[in-house]
Amino acid sequence: MRTFPHLFRIFLALPGFRLRAAALLAVAAAFLLPLPVALAQGPTVTATNPTSNTVNAPLTSTVSITYNQPMSSTTVTSRTFVVHAMQTGRLTQTLGVAGGKISLTPANPFKPGELVQASATTGTLNITGTAPLSPTVWQFFAAAGSGPATFPRGNNVGPAADFTFSLALGDVNGDGYLDVAVGNDADPNVVYLNNGDGTFAASGNGFGTGTDNTAAVALGDVDGDGDLDVAVGNFGTQNVVYLNNGDGTFAASGNNFGPAVDYTLALALGDVDGDGDLDVAVGNNNGQNVVYLNNGDGTFAAPGNKFGPGNDFTPTVSFGDVDGDGDLDLIVGNKDEQDKIYLNNGDGTF
Repeated sequence: MRTFPHLFRIFLALPGFRLRAAALLAVAAAFLLPLPVALAQGPTVTATNPTSNTVNAPLTSTVSITYNQPMSSTTVTSRTFVVHAMQTGRLTQTLGVAGGKISLTPANPFKPGELVQASATTGTLNITGTAPLSPTVWQFFAAAGSGPATFPRGNNVGPAADFTFSLALGDVNGDGYLDVAVGNDADPNVVYLNNGDGTFAASGNGFGTGTDNTAAVALGDVDGDGDLDVAVGNFGTQNVVYLNNGDGTFAASGNNFGPAVDYTLALALGDVDGDGDLDVAVGNNNGQNVVYLNNGDGTFAAPGNKFGPGNDFTPTVSFGDVDGDGDLDLIVGNKDEQDKIYLNNGDGTF
């Protein structure tokens, strides 16, 4: 084979030849790099829509998350990308995947001021089967319209004799209107259905024993069937989740969580471990504050993940991503003690 070393020396002497050759080799190497090697580190999040902690998201917002790598459509399911509208229930619309973007467009607008939580679990894989290093959970509020903020009259809800400690709003019977769940002390707890005009049916749908001493009520789809269940925090009796029958009535017996001696004052629902279902944080008077993780069916694991020193008097708890790392932290309001923020370690421990 003949060689032409003198010609190669001539090319090397040309201005800029070495730089151009190096650039061409770099480009060739990039194209020759095997795809599994390029994607081996797994996808990372580049954007969410609406952005985390937004307080005025359009009511017709598409909920989406975007990764820096193309995602596998076969791994994006209603269990791996989950959107909880806290006044209407878990959304079940068809998911879309386009490159690195996963999206869900609700069939109906969000309620004004509604809290929405979205979870992208580690079950969402890229096209080579690599998972994100951690799940991503974010929440936002749908925009509320403007108004004069004057309230000329009130519509009565429930009898005057009730000793009400807590209530929550949500569409429990799926008719598009916000109903009200009322937690009473030493009186039956009741859901009053909205007549569609902001007035409520005189007799409601009871839940609980009637002697629960309820101090806290929260609505959320804890069993993933698309309707709102009710979580009840009781003062001196067992805390309970009552599952919705689908029509705004609730199962006679519920799923217990936490010991009866905790004297619960507050609770909040949120996906703290990034698996797509709603867990419950409990603020107590006589015991340790605890997060109970959802087993995925509306039952909760014991003994739960503790937070706080164990002697707090906690009348309020709330979730929010305060450090912007893609998980829900806990904000705790205490009586006669310092209020606290507990940062999530990413797995539902604090």
